[in-house]
Amino acid sequence: MEGINSVPIAEKVSNLICSTRVMTLAVSDNNTAWSSPVYFVFCSPKFYFFSSEKSRHVKWAEPCSKICVSIFHDSDSINEIFGVQMTGKLDCVSDHARYIRVTKAYTAKFSFLKKIFGRQLIDNPGFFLEKFNSRLYSFTPEEIFISDNSRNFGKRIKFDPAKL
Repeated sequence: MEGINSVPIAEKVSNLICSTRVMTLAVSDNNTAWSSPVYFVFCSPKFYFFSSEKSRHVKWAEPCSKICVSIFHDSDSINEIFGVQMTGKLDCVSDHARYIRVTKAYTAKFSFLKKIFGRQLIDNPGFFLEKFNSRLYSFTPEEIFISDNSRNFGKRIKFDPAKL
């Protein structure tokens, strides 16, 4: 499957994930829906973000088996709209080695954090919890659909999560 300028879909998805900084989480509870934009980093095969365990998107995701996530390229042209819509599971990261690896990738992507707070972001494993009351969470996609208006306006394409 190919998109605009004959760029393969898998490459377009990779470029989107690497260049986009915000993903939107969608959850629901008792017939009430909620969405939250969060900064994220992708470390295959999961998406990671920091958030408070008291936030709606975390509290409401805990009892649910699945949540939804979307990441889109913003454009003034309807023919350039491109993004991913996913369903999957949210988990709190407790493995120390993974926490360190992801935090390094996260601070590399969001370099302004390192400029403001220095090495303590990585050297102090409790930094985000102490400073922002935030824990590291992972989103594991189980089902992915691609919206690529350069291919077929308004059509979605199923995408294999293993190809991320």
